[in-house]
Amino acid sequence: MLDQIEQLTEKLSANHPLRWTEQLTTSQSNSQPLDRIGSGSCGSVWVDSSLYPNIDDYNTDSAAYLPVPPALKLWDGPSSKKLQINKEAIMYRHIMSRIRDTRPWVDQVFGDSFRVNIPRYVKCLNDGPDDRKLWDKIIPRIPHMSKPSRALISERILPLSLPVRRMLVIKAEVARNKATAKQRLVDDKGNEPFLVRPYLGQKIQNTPKGFWGSPGNVFLYIDLMEELGLDGKEYARAMADGLAFMLWVCETNAAGVDFVIARPRPVANTGKDLSVGTKTFTASGKEGILGEHEMWILDFDCCKRIFMTPEGVEEAVENFWGKDPYYPNPKTAKKDERDAVLWKVFKERFLETSEKVMRLKCDSKFGKEQESPQEPLPEESQQARKVLMSLPELFIKRVEETAEDSSGGISM
Repeated sequence: MLDQIEQLTEKLSANHPLRWTEQLTTSQSNSQPLDRIGSGSCGSVWVDSSLYPNIDDYNTDSAAYLPVPPALKLWDGPSSKKLQINKEAIMYRHIMSRIRDTRPWVDQVFGDSFRVNIPRYVKCLNDGPDDRKLWDKIIPRIPHMSKPSRALISERILPLSLPVRRMLVIKAEVARNKATAKQRLVDDKGNEPFLVRPYLGQKIQNTPKGFWGSPGNVFLYIDLMEELGLDGKEYARAMADGLAFMLWVCETNAAGVDFVIARPRPVANTGKDLSVGTKTFTASGKEGILGEHEMWILDFDCCKRIFMTPEGVEEAVENFWGKDPYYPNPKTAKKDERDAVLWKVFKERFLETSEKVMRLKCDSKFGKEQESPQEPLPEESQQARKVLMSLPELFIKRVEETAEDSSGGISM
């Protein structure tokens, strides 16, 4: 294992985009096909599994210093929407710059919270002549690909260990009496590297078709969390922090973002421009059944920047009710006591974190409120500060008001 670490560390550098990109090409005398580990309506995700044939080796202490090779998100959807890759690259750079530019008060707000990670952005490949040389080395490694497309290269998120992933699928399938589908999934190696999506807003018994997941994913519904002894309230707090970060630090509508539970980023890939918070869900706590893990946010191709105004909040509220029921649901909270507790925890944490962010944002923009009795803030600054400080409460109020008219992010 140590020899493997030395060899890979020599080949890879987590802070060097060129090295990351090379791992997906034939430049390292590697012509083996890349492996597809996920797919969706917009494209597919590919990695070079030959660099780490047993991904569960990363569970070992020594492997924490192994740089994780990148993933390539390939656009193979409708040509009319291929600009989504470019939009996602722009949003990645924006988010990373916001973490970097606001680092002093981001640390102050999120410093003692569970860590929420953003995958490292590496490069955006276009289908024009500028990237033709790279495509000439990548295309031979992607089955059935014959011409350049558009793609985004980023850090791969490491899934939970294989025994844990299999256990989650079995639990989900037993809950829906889908023994045949369960066995097929466990035996299919193509489904092994999936990520876990925490669904705090839905129970598996209430799903219209009892989905356990989708290619590359397994859904961890709130009732399955409870059955496994996991503390949904801690995930609700981490998710509330992640949403507050996306809305008020990054100033986006958080449209279409995905939350996943996965392994922590290896030491070799760490960087303060990639996460907020410091704590890891450990193997010794209530979440120990999953091993060490953290929350990750990904898929920013639908995100848009918003103004810090009531109109911007309204846009964010519309996108709270996304296609996946990640967030606790205030609609079901009116009928179910456990859902009510989870929504209360999420709401209180979101408002607490948001208030801290907004106060520091206002201090940075307008100066501290009543810093000097003899020199109060100008009336215009006081009004602008008042509007900013009111936005988190307005967001929650509008989410609760629109809950009755929403499907609540129920997966179909």
